[in-house]
Amino acid sequence: MIQKRIDFLNMCPAANEPDMPGLITAIANGAGRCDAQHLNAYNRKKVVKRVCTPSFGMFGESTCTTEVITVVSDKKPSYCRAYEGHDFTFEIETHYVGTPTTGGRWVEPKDYDKALQEYNDNYQSENKGNSRTKVEYIDYDKWSDGRR
Repeated sequence: MIQKRIDFLNMCPAANEPDMPGLITAIANGAGRCDAQHLNAYNRKKVVKRVCTPSFGMFGESTCTTEVITVVSDKKPSYCRAYEGHDFTFEIETHYVGTPTTGGRWVEPKDYDKALQEYNDNYQSENKGNSRTKVEYIDYDKWSDGRR
C-alpha cells in the first residue's frame, strides 16, 4: 500500500524537485497514520502495573498484584516525526496529553487546550487514593525478559 502511494505521488511533475523525494516518502508513510485517531488506536504498548499495599502485620509485608495493561504510547513512530517535521508540511502535528499510565492520548492541535484541561481535572480527582499504596509501571519487554 505504501509503495503504491509513493508510485502515485511520484507522478507529480514536481516529484524530483529539491526536498520533494523526502516529502513524498513522508506523505506516503505518514498520511492517515499520524492523526490522533490512528495513533490512539494503533500506537500502543504493553506495560506491567504493579500495585503494592502495605499490610498491618508484625512483619510489615506488602500485598502486591500485577497486571499487564495496554496504554497509548507517548512516542510517535519515526514516519510521523518525518511527516510532521518536514519543511513543506504545516500545522499537522498531533499532541500527547497526559502520560501513558494515566490515560494519556493523542489529540489534534485544535483540541489540545480542552483535552489538557479535561485530563488535568480528571487526573486530579482520580489521584486522591490511599497514599500508602505504591503503584509502579514496568515496561512489559523489560519485565518479561526478567521473568524468562
